[in-house]
Amino acid sequence: MSSTNSLLHALKDQIRNVKYSIRAEAHMPGSMVPRALQSREVRRLTSLGSVVSMPAFRLADGLVTRVETIAMDLLGAPCRGGQVVVEPVDGYLADHFEFVDKMFALLKRIIDAKHGPSVFVAEQALDAAWSTVAKRLPAGGAGVDPVLACAVLAEAVARTGAVRQLGYQAGATETNFTGAPARYCGLVAGLMIAVASAQPEAAGDGAALLESADSAVNARFDRFRRALAGEDAAEAVAAEYRKLVPFLP
Repeated sequence: MSSTNSLLHALKDQIRNVKYSIRAEAHMPGSMVPRALQSREVRRLTSLGSVVSMPAFRLADGLVTRVETIAMDLLGAPCRGGQVVVEPVDGYLADHFEFVDKMFALLKRIIDAKHGPSVFVAEQALDAAWSTVAKRLPAGGAGVDPVLACAVLAEAVARTGAVRQLGYQAGATETNFTGAPARYCGLVAGLMIAVASAQPEAAGDGAALLESADSAVNARFDRFRRALAGEDAAEAVAAEYRKLVPFLP
């Protein structure tokens, strides 16, 4: 990845930090207060939402979103709108650009499905994830078990913190997702790609594939968490994936 593209990703991530910080405060006043200070009294004193109206925050959110769109156009950032099609794993391993572009789109789709208003994908972290993947796997994943390759992708996304949450999700019910969004989304993305690699026809119905992979990871999250904490995390995650792939979507 050239220094120009690295700078581009850094600028885009900074814009997202501003945007999602404002969004977190608009949805949950005081959510930007550190968790260690999340007492009722401190929240009442420090919450920006207590002195700035919610409509004002939401207006600011809209303005920053507009600025983000203009900035991305000026920076030449690719448009990632529309339906995201899940591909077999070799499509993510072609090169650095393909990995970052496709993984960003897939992770964003997972976040949108989980309704995480203050959760975003950091492209600089995806750059770091690609460096890890490139060291572990040969170009295009040639000669590597596809399920293991998908587990390597999942581990890289989880460890580099490519999915980030700004603000404190008070009262959140999706605790596996909100408690560790990079780990959760990385595991779901890896499982989706593993299923698409084994059953290319399953990728045609992306919504069904996402729903089934999400449900499977959520139900077995403790097992996946222990797998990621092990000495050979990728092999352990791959072992969990192999138990699920034949039965999904």
